[in-house]
Amino acid sequence: MPRWEFHARTIVEEPGASESADRLKREFPRFDEAYEALKWILARSCDDLHSRKREIDGVLYYLHRRSGDAIANTPDITILFTFDDDEVNLVDVTAEFDDG
Repeated sequence: MPRWEFHARTIVEEPGASESADRLKREFPRFDEAYEALKWILARSCDDLHSRKREIDGVLYYLHRRSGDAIANTPDITILFTFDDDEVNLVDVTAEFDDG
C-alpha cells in the first residue's frame, strides 16, 4: 500500500502580523477561527493557492484573500506572506466584511 506524503510548514508571524491579528480578534467576533483555519491551509498548501505575487528587493511576497462567510459571521481575510520549504512567514493580515 502506498504511503501518504505529508509536509506542513511552520507558521511564523512577524510582529506586524501578530499585532494586526490581535486587533482583528477584538474587532471581528469570529476572526480567530477563520485566521487559524487560514494558517492551517497556508502551512499545508501555500504554494498551491491562487495568490498575487510581487518581488521586492529579491524577496517574493504573496498576497492571498480568503472569502468569509456571512452565515458563519466570518470576515474576508487578506494575508501577506513569504515562504520557503520549511516556513510560512506571515508579514501582515487584514480583515473586513464583504459589503456585497
